[in-house]
Amino acid sequence: MYAVLRNRPGLRAGVDGIARDYRRFVGLALLEIGLMAVLTGVLIGSVAAAWVLVSEATGVLVGLLAALVWLPLILFIWVAFLFAPQAVVVEDVGVFAAVRRNLGFVRNNLLTTGLYVVLLIAVGVATSTLTGLFQFIGTPTLAALVSSLAVIPLLDFVKTWLFASERTEHTLVPRPRERGLGARFVAALRRGWAELTTFVRSTPTYHVASTAIFVVSGYAGWLFSARLDPVLQASITNRLVGWFPPVEAINLTANNWQVGVAQAYSGLAAGIPTIVTLFYNGFFLGAIARFETNTIELIAFVVPHGIIEIPSLLIAGALGLYLGRSTLRLARGRYSREAITGDIERAYHVLVGLLLLFAVAGLIEAFVSPYYSGLIGL
Repeated sequence: MYAVLRNRPGLRAGVDGIARDYRRFVGLALLEIGLMAVLTGVLIGSVAAAWVLVSEATGVLVGLLAALVWLPLILFIWVAFLFAPQAVVVEDVGVFAAVRRNLGFVRNNLLTTGLYVVLLIAVGVATSTLTGLFQFIGTPTLAALVSSLAVIPLLDFVKTWLFASERTEHTLVPRPRERGLGARFVAALRRGWAELTTFVRSTPTYHVASTAIFVVSGYAGWLFSARLDPVLQASITNRLVGWFPPVEAINLTANNWQVGVAQAYSGLAAGIPTIVTLFYNGFFLGAIARFETNTIELIAFVVPHGIIEIPSLLIAGALGLYLGRSTLRLARGRYSREAITGDIERAYHVLVGLLLLFAVAGLIEAFVSPYYSGLIGL
C-alpha cells in the first residue's frame, strides 16, 4: 500500500516486504497479544485471590473494579499498536521503536487518530448491517468476500496514508487511472480468461497432480464411508428444500470462488494447504456419494454444473501446487523475488478467469441442475 501511494509496483513491494519485515510483524503481534494476555491474567488472578482468600463478596467487588480497569487498559494497548505496522514499513524500525513511533504519532495527531477510530466504528456498523442483510437474503458468503476484498484493505490503506503523510516527505498521491472502473473490469475479465487458458495449456503436470489427489481422496472417502453407510444417509432431494435459484446462484458462485482462491494462494505455504484442501474436498464428496440414498438422482444433479465446477476447482488446486513449487524454489535460492512476484500476479489473473467459470457453474446449478432431470423423466 505504501508503494502504491508512491506510484510504485505494490505487489513487488509486498514480496520484498515479507522477506524484510516478517519478523518484525510477528514480533508486534506477539507483543500485543502477550501484553493483553498478561493484563487479563493479572486481573483474573486478583479476582480469584480475593474470592478465595477474603470472601465471595470481596471477589465480586474486585471483579467489578477489575472490569472497569481492564477495558481502558486494553484499549490503551490497542491504540499503542494501532499504527505500529505502518511505522515498520514507512520508517524501517524495529518492534519497540515502532511502538514508540506509533505513540508519538498518536500523541501529535489526536484528532486524526480519533477520526480514524470513528471511521473504524462506522465501517464496523455498516459492515455488520450489510452482513445482516446478506444473511437475511441468504448470501452470507458474499458478505465475507466484501469484507476481505474491500473493507479490510480500504481501512489499512487509509491508515497507511494517514501515517505516511505525516512521517514522510514523499508525495503520496497515486497516479490516476486512465480508464474508468467499468472498462478496467471488462479488461480484467478478458485478461483473466486469456491467462486461465494459457495456464491450463502450459502446466499439465500440476493439473494431473491436482486431479490425482482429488480422485484418490474421493475413492478413499467412498471406501471409508462404507462402515458408516448403514448409519448415515444423505438425500439431494432434502438438501434442495427451500431452494431459491437467484440467491443460490450468488451463494454458489461466491463460495466456490472463495474455495478456489484459498486453494490457490494457500499454496504459497509450500503447497501443503492446497494438498490438504484437495484431499478434504475429494474425501468429502466421495463420502457424500456413498451416503446418498438415490445415486441416479445425485448424478443427475451434479453432472450439468459439475462438468464446469469440478475442473475449475482442480485448476485452482493446480495453481496452488504451482505457487508451492515457486515458494520452494525461492527458499532454496533457485528463484528470484521478481519471478515469484510474476507467479503471484499470474495466479490473480487466473483466478479472475476462474470467477467466470464459477459464475456459469453457479447459474447452472441454481437454475438447471435441480429441475431438468424431472422434465426428462429421470
